[in-house]
Amino acid sequence: MKKKPMTRGFTLIELLVVISIIAMLAAGAYAGFGAIMPGIRAKQAATQTGNIYKWISAFALEGSNNGQFPQGSTANQAFRQLFMGGYGADEMQFFIPNDRYHQAAPGMRPDNDKGQAPDFTQALQPGENAFAYVGGLDNTSDGRLPLIANGFANGAAGQWSRNKNERGGVFEGKKAVICRVNGSAAAHDLGANLFVAERNNGQPVNVFSAQFFGTNENPNILNPE
Repeated sequence: MKKKPMTRGFTLIELLVVISIIAMLAAGAYAGFGAIMPGIRAKQAATQTGNIYKWISAFALEGSNNGQFPQGSTANQAFRQLFMGGYGADEMQFFIPNDRYHQAAPGMRPDNDKGQAPDFTQALQPGENAFAYVGGLDNTSDGRLPLIANGFANGAAGQWSRNKNERGGVFEGKKAVICRVNGSAAAHDLGANLFVAERNNGQPVNVFSAQFFGTNENPNILNPE
């Protein structure tokens, strides 16, 4: 009678080696995914700024506004005028997941309670907007100038943070979102100094600086509340 061949199982050492290899591969995949996530989220936020720009552009074309973009002492106040004019339909367009500018909002997000017409006083209350805004511009301003961006680091208008737990750090110092006066919206790579630099008169300068705007005074940058 023939004996059945014995099947050899894995030894404990072999199993540990296999488990270690799988763990290393998984860790590498997770690290790679974590590295690209800020870019993915920034592209989504850039799309949102494009939508906000459409409302701003429609606001400016209203006869009584004479091409002027919304104004206010904070970004929230300026954007609230979009709701008052019937252009802003959804507070969630001003929401960036995990942005520390939402700390003041219940559940770290807008509640979509805009209040009643005509004032919409509940729209974009503190903590319900994550986007900064440049005041004082209109639809005749230089199209390259920045108009909307994700909120800046505290006390550093035009610069962001690498710390995702700080205001201005939602994209971890890797990306920033900017929408221009001409309506172009994009996610930009940040340099070592944590600002977006472009050439102006042959020199790379911060796009939120007076030098880029071609003025003697810094632009009127309004951070979120």
